[in-house]
Amino acid sequence: MEEKRVELLAPAGSFDALTAVICAGADAVYIGGSKFGARAYAENFSEEEVIKAIDYVHLHGKKLYLTVNTLLKNKEMQELYSYLKPYYTEGLDGIIIQDIGVLHYVKNQFPGLPIHASTQMTITGVEGVRFLESIGVDRIVMAREMSLEEIKKIHIETNVEIESFIHGALCYCYSGQCLFSSMVGGRSGNRGRCAQPCRLPFDAKNEKGIYPLSLKDLCTIEMIPEMIQAGIYSFKIEGRMKQPEYAAGVTSIYRKYIDSYLNNPNKSFQVEQKDYQELLDIGNRGGFTKGYYIQKNGPKMITINNPSYQSEGKELLKKIREKYIQKELKVKIKGFLRLSENNPMIFDLKCNRVEVCIKGEKVESAKKQPMLEENIRKQILKTGNTPFEFEELEIKMDNSIFIPIQKLNELRRNALSKIQNELLKNHKRNLSEEHICKKALNKDLISLKKNSTNTINVYIEKKEYLSIILKKKEIAGIYLDINILGPDISLNDLNDYVKACHDHDKKCYLALPYIFREYHRKKFYEIKEKLLNCELDGFLVRNIDEIGFIKNAKCHKTIILDYNMYTYNQSALEFWMEQSIIKNTIPLELNEKELKWRSNENSECIIYGYLPLMISAQCVSNTLYGCKKSQKEEQQLTIVDRFQNKFFIKNQCTFCYNIIYNCKPLVLWNEKEVQGLSIGSVRLHFTIETEKKVEQILNDYIQQYYFKKQIKQEFCKDYTKGHFKRGVD
Repeated sequence: MEEKRVELLAPAGSFDALTAVICAGADAVYIGGSKFGARAYAENFSEEEVIKAIDYVHLHGKKLYLTVNTLLKNKEMQELYSYLKPYYTEGLDGIIIQDIGVLHYVKNQFPGLPIHASTQMTITGVEGVRFLESIGVDRIVMAREMSLEEIKKIHIETNVEIESFIHGALCYCYSGQCLFSSMVGGRSGNRGRCAQPCRLPFDAKNEKGIYPLSLKDLCTIEMIPEMIQAGIYSFKIEGRMKQPEYAAGVTSIYRKYIDSYLNNPNKSFQVEQKDYQELLDIGNRGGFTKGYYIQKNGPKMITINNPSYQSEGKELLKKIREKYIQKELKVKIKGFLRLSENNPMIFDLKCNRVEVCIKGEKVESAKKQPMLEENIRKQILKTGNTPFEFEELEIKMDNSIFIPIQKLNELRRNALSKIQNELLKNHKRNLSEEHICKKALNKDLISLKKNSTNTINVYIEKKEYLSIILKKKEIAGIYLDINILGPDISLNDLNDYVKACHDHDKKCYLALPYIFREYHRKKFYEIKEKLLNCELDGFLVRNIDEIGFIKNAKCHKTIILDYNMYTYNQSALEFWMEQSIIKNTIPLELNEKELKWRSNENSECIIYGYLPLMISAQCVSNTLYGCKKSQKEEQQLTIVDRFQNKFFIKNQCTFCYNIIYNCKPLVLWNEKEVQGLSIGSVRLHFTIETEKKVEQILNDYIQQYYFKKQIKQEFCKDYTKGHFKRGVD
């Protein structure tokens, strides 16, 4: 069976890189503009350069995608329309989005603009893809942790295009789930400013200065047939921060082998050693890994002793520079020039399927020496700094004619300008000002209801905490982390916990897994009916895949979005309200001032807890000690950074992911500051505390928040306020 042709998608951090990867064989290029991209420290493109880039790729029959793959605050949403409008009208081919509020806004305001769900959305399964497909997403950039088997299932069961990374750097954390750089260093990965703490040394396993969180670079050149057969359409190279030589060199080699397979899929597929070595020499971090396509995790993917980035072969880089960067790629055109005495010059140009005809001044009779064809040809062939060059030029002319040189030049310029306009015009769009959504662009501060709450809820990751919390009549609701139910997800235990909560006049919610992979989905469908029919009050949801599952299951229980569902802006809140999901958790990266621009009456604010910095498919315990899953016990360990901060780690074997917690708990103690945001409720997170500490913290917070008694905070000396005051850029 003939395989569908795929797209080779290359990165470009500059215009030189863009022209280089097109020359090297990219079908499409993704770039960042001056705002809202996940590589804030890349060179990026100005507005003029983005427009120039759109036209450039279209003239060469390629596509351009723009990254708007960060989370936007309310004030920034006001800038989005004017930022995107010139690119939309010029013919931008797609926009890569993380923020559901941005997705909602773009879908309404820029009709027909293809939307690609960023890998930052952490989409890992059929349910999430179907949900995004239902709201108009055209392409899903899959989480890097996906296996080929999972991707194939999505390809079979949905209709969206699948885009997957094939080469370049790998994040340790599921993209979009990382707060490590943000909380510890103040530079948010969700805002394109990741400081890459995973590349730093840690003390662990009685060893100093090892790198248990640093992944090798991805290289899938040997897996191209399997990836195409799995249904991957767009083959994405990582590297907008890399030099043009890197992007062009990697693109050229993948172009060679993608074409080799597509042109003869029945031929034995083999990568030449010299090409594999070239990829290594262009750049690698501790060697290569094939990533998660064929394995869940493992120490062989980690650069545990040597994380430094290596690039060898100055001669190779020189060769790439000469071949793809210094070479000017021109669009091939065919021309037919007719010159007959006393008639207008007629110049026909053809490029692909586009033809234009230009008429010039009348051809004069030669009074002295007639013009030679070779001189006319020489003049017409001077395409200069235009994007064109003649592949063919046929000239039919009378013998005794004369044409002023400036008239020939004018004819050539007009013809080239006309064919360029014709080649580009089908890409351009019109946008009426009527599309502007006044509500979305409202620059007034949101009118907040000045309510004061004393509703306190508690989230727990250990069943031993439950009996303590049940005794506190002031606690309104309890979130049970699903891992409390054990590896078999015991519904009998769940029913007992729900009954105990209700008997003590407390609501009970089940906190679903941080990640919802295919093996989770199968288990949940096995227990779906019993789960949905139990007396639970609702679910705390952590990802879009779970939203898709719940929607498909026609669940009518209360859905509460957790903090990592990122309702940064009003557009996101409005989107979820349209989906009949009202309750949410305030994102952890907005500061007090920014939260006053947000409607918080249906929101819950986390005011205490050791919060996750990373959710990873990798397992630190497996990397350091080997897999302990067969022991069916939650493994707990710590790693220590160079400042002697201890980070606690749990490996959740039931759902096969790791949680790395912050070294300090979040403590928001000033009740008046939090209440000033007019929030609906507050939440305490209990994860690694002793039972005695849980009791103390509960008692103090109840006095401070429920009874409004101003008492001194003494349960924790070393804590963080997170971003409540500082925020992120």
